[in-house]
Amino acid sequence: AYCDFERGTALEVCGPRELAVFSGRAMGSAFGYSYETTEFSRAARISVVPGLVEAADPQADKAGLRAYMNGGCWFEGAHEEEVLARYEPAAEEEEPRPCYGKPAIVAGTLGTGRWVLSGPHLETEPEHLSTSMWHTRLAPDLAATRTARQALLSNLLSFLLR
Repeated sequence: AYCDFERGTALEVCGPRELAVFSGRAMGSAFGYSYETTEFSRAARISVVPGLVEAADPQADKAGLRAYMNGGCWFEGAHEEEVLARYEPAAEEEEPRPCYGKPAIVAGTLGTGRWVLSGPHLETEPEHLSTSMWHTRLAPDLAATRTARQALLSNLLSFLLR
């Protein structure tokens, strides 16, 4: 496992990680990051593998689920069976990002245990965001996909507890 965060910037954190549940690299940040502001936060659009959200929300757009991002990563070197969601461009995004099409959530087993890694913060709800102008613009997208996002988080937690 290797972390490659904000390489070449004052925020750089690069190197091997001790826990090493994932054999690839955590790359990022996907949309930028700052300790001083939330200006890089996004309601990232992710596409989820079939079966993880439909039972809770049959109308869910599995290619349009939105999840809070602020400094999160994407994963390189994931085996296809480990990939549960990928980043997708949002209609409002004008510039291409290196994270588009890359794994946003990966999961697997290690020995008798299970692990899940997620770049997006699936647990973040719009009412928990600050009143900053950057967070205010995210709230509608997060609210619109709340049911599907909660179903995804619930299914990931169930996977871990099996």
